[in-house]
Amino acid sequence: MLFLLTTLLACQPFGPIQSTPAGDTGPPFDPQTPLLVQPSVLDFGAVVVGEADAPLTLPVTVTNLSGAEVPVYGYTNLTGDGVFQVEAPPYTVLEGGASVELVVSFSPRTAADYTGGFSIVGGTAPVSLSGRGMAPVVDVSSDEPSTALVGCADSFDAHVTNRGDMPLTVDGVSFVYGDEYHLLDPPDWPKVLDIGERMRLTVSLAPMFSWDDDSARDDTMLVDSDDPQTPVSRLGLSVPLLWSSEVHEALTYYPDTMTDMLIMVDNTGTMSSRIQLASTAMPVLVDTLLDANVDLHAAVITGDGACPDGGFVASDDEEVLLSALRAGLSGDSGASSSALLVHAEEAVEESVDGGCLDGFLRENALLHVVVIAGSDDDSDTRLTNQIEAIRGAAPRSDGLVISALVGGDPGGCSGLSYGGTYLDAALSTGGIQADACDGDWSTAMEEIALVSAQRADGSMSMTLSPSPIPETLRVTIDSDLYTGWSYDPAASSLTFPEENAPSTGSALGVHYLMSVECED
Repeated sequence: MLFLLTTLLACQPFGPIQSTPAGDTGPPFDPQTPLLVQPSVLDFGAVVVGEADAPLTLPVTVTNLSGAEVPVYGYTNLTGDGVFQVEAPPYTVLEGGASVELVVSFSPRTAADYTGGFSIVGGTAPVSLSGRGMAPVVDVSSDEPSTALVGCADSFDAHVTNRGDMPLTVDGVSFVYGDEYHLLDPPDWPKVLDIGERMRLTVSLAPMFSWDDDSARDDTMLVDSDDPQTPVSRLGLSVPLLWSSEVHEALTYYPDTMTDMLIMVDNTGTMSSRIQLASTAMPVLVDTLLDANVDLHAAVITGDGACPDGGFVASDDEEVLLSALRAGLSGDSGASSSALLVHAEEAVEESVDGGCLDGFLRENALLHVVVIAGSDDDSDTRLTNQIEAIRGAAPRSDGLVISALVGGDPGGCSGLSYGGTYLDAALSTGGIQADACDGDWSTAMEEIALVSAQRADGSMSMTLSPSPIPETLRVTIDSDLYTGWSYDPAASSLTFPEENAPSTGSALGVHYLMSVECED
């Protein structure tokens, strides 16, 4: 009978401490009754983590040293960070002299020394538990830079170290996002690290512009290995950003265009004292034309001649244009004349091969005749015929505009007579009617230049200096966001194609972060 009970109890070991089950009338618990627990120390030794199909187990025997039945309420105070387990039911009654065997298991999670223990209620001594787990242990660290400049690539070291007591196999390294962080020259995977060995990796960070208002670039480096506790080790990366300077440009949309400008001047008599007004205002004319992307040919003819003293000027250099035009204003190519449109026709005819203005007129360029005179036209030719004659002499030109800077007061002013015919010529061709009686011709010169600029219709290109970070480019038209542009990084050129061009004269805003010189 005793053998049978012992055998049954051995097959049903007991578990955590419990009170007597309901309805049980077994003997009362006497805490002084000795229960011999053997052994009192269990050392599992070194166990390779995850190597065995089942955890390592060792037995513990509990023996009733008394001659009477003893209720055993299980074990208590189990410690050891969860790596030790005791297999036992919650309650049993042990006959005098009988024994029962418990099973204690050890399942280490990583390379470490583990200790623990448990007690049998009424036992002679607690059971001490110990064991060592053996495993590779991955440790990941990095030497991140303090800052990163947007638009430039930088690199820093990351380290993978085997902190365990078995070789570590690293299967690969990746990044959660991977758009701005990546490895430079990664090794061939898998890579085996001996105990204590450290592998150095070079991480590249190339932060690009983002409209998100972020002050740092964040990502997570993932290291895949055979570390049983951390098969995927995660290292957070966060590098504060430095931004380059903002650039804001405001200009008016003027498509690329060509103008052949013929300035007909009567600089004799009462006009001789007013030529200085034209010379003073000439920078306004030149600057407005250049700012409006006008490709300019210009010639100044004085008096009754058909040829300028120094030929025509073709340049996009402000100083060159100013020097040539001012020199032309003081030239003397003939006597005083009150038939400047007739002489304009003669000058246009000189644009043929071998003429004094050979090459002046260009195909598809606007012909803009500017008349500066102190008296009205008194030629024998009707105005309409004069205009048609000029058009006929320039068949390849893309239209004719006549602007008049003449006396605008029908009663005359300061020796200037009313230039009604020239004003009518300007009105009929879409040119500017400006009053030479004014003491400042700057406004008149700006309006004359804008006639050429506003006649343009189509594409426009502009060079951005300093060069932008392309992703940061924003363009507005009359304060509204505009997307119909393209950018050529090689030329640092912003282009507005003809098929999607803004209206000429629109307020154009260009906004971007300037590119930076990255250190090698």
